Amino acid sequence: MADADHTSHTATTERRDTERFIRKRLIDDVLAMRVGAVTQSR
Repeated sequence: MADADHTSHTATTERRDTERFIRKRLIDDVLAMRVGAVTQSR
């Protein structure tokens, strides 16, 4: 039972890290698009 708990906990942690990584990538993309738009509008 402990092994199952450990496995599910690890999977949850990995998913959380993945979501955080994806969110960071999305924010970086949005910021890059905004900077690009500002640069082009000049």
